[in-house]
Order: sequence, then C-alpha cells, then structure tokens
Amino acid sequence: MKNTATPSLRDVGPPEIPPRRKVLGLTGNPGAGKSTVAAWMHEMGAVVVSGDAEGHRLLRRDSPLYEALVAEYGPGILGPKNRIDRNALRRIVTKSAADLRRYNRLIHPFLIETILDRIEQFRKSRKTGPLVVDAALIFEWQMADAYDAVLVVSAPRAERQKRFEAMRNAESLFEILEAAQWPEPEKIQRADVVFQNDGDLAGLRSQVEAFMNS
Repeated sequence: MKNTATPSLRDVGPPEIPPRRKVLGLTGNPGAGKSTVAAWMHEMGAVVVSGDAEGHRLLRRDSPLYEALVAEYGPGILGPKNRIDRNALRRIVTKSAADLRRYNRLIHPFLIETILDRIEQFRKSRKTGPLVVDAALIFEWQMADAYDAVLVVSAPRAERQKRFEAMRNAESLFEILEAAQWPEPEKIQRADVVFQNDGDLAGLRSQVEAFMNS
C-alpha cells in the first residue's frame, strides 16, 4: 500500500486504468478539510460526488426515503409545502450519538446505493475524471473496495476540533460525529494516499496538485 503525502494519480489503483478514469474515495474525520480538498480536485478536472449533497437530495419529497423519515420523526421535521426542514431534522438527529445512529440506519442504505450508482455510471461513461467521492464514512460503510484508491485528509485532532467548532459553533456536535467514525490512525493505516493538513492551506494544496498533476 502506498501511503505518502504526494504520490501521483498515475501510481495509485490498478495500473491498467488511465489516471483520468480512476474512481477515488476521499474521506477524513470532522474538521480535517476533505471538502476543501474535494473542491480543489474539482478545479483540477475531477468529477466530484459529494456524500453530503447526495444526502440532501434524499430528503426531497420525491425521494423513496421521504415517507420513512416523516413516519420516524413526525410532522415536526416538515416546513413549507411539506418539505423536510433540514435544520429541524439536524437538530433532532444530532442531539446524541444514539440519535445519530438511529438516523444513519435509515438514510445510509439509500445513500450507499446512490453512491454506488454514481460510480457505475462513471465507469460506463466516457467522462474524463477522475471521479472523486467525497464521503466521511467510506471505511465505516465497508466501501473501500468500491474505489480504485482511497484518499484520507489527516489533521491533528485539536486542530480539527478547533476548525470544526469555528465553522459550526457546536462543540458537542464534533464529539458526536467523531465518535461515529473510525479513529483517524485506522483510516491512515488503510489509506492509499494521505494528505497532511497542518493548517497551512498552501501546503495542503501543493500536495493535492502534486497528486493530480504529476
């Protein structure tokens, strides 16, 4: 397993797959900076699938999950035109680790199916990528084998917590989300590539550029 900061896209995954046709999983614990890395990869030509964005789509009224969520949590999660109010739902499902697990049991099977479908569509297409799936729970979902390589964005826990709380202003939420994921050292051990985020965004971007462009 290759586990350096700035390898080449060409060097990870099956060698018979051209670099721009590879499927990459991008993950990291709360506050690590994976969404920033995903945005840069998009700038550099990647097709990016956001797990968060796909999760939001699953809350729409035409989603197969909609009725299940309303049945589980009641009409209090609904806003205008009977649409699910994401903020109201978020407040309910992030009260505790147990509440988050309850929610995850409902939404994750649908989300995993959606992501696998997006991967299949890319593999069947002639799109130039690579395809990057930005998702927090790649290892927890036992999905690592669906990707040609898994990339982890790593940062010290104290720095991750500081960044997360500055963005969300929610100390307890960091702890709840952190507890729902594998410890970062385990992800690093399983990763094909690790981007080190020590707070220097220019340094982090240089790692991403080296990976994408070498």
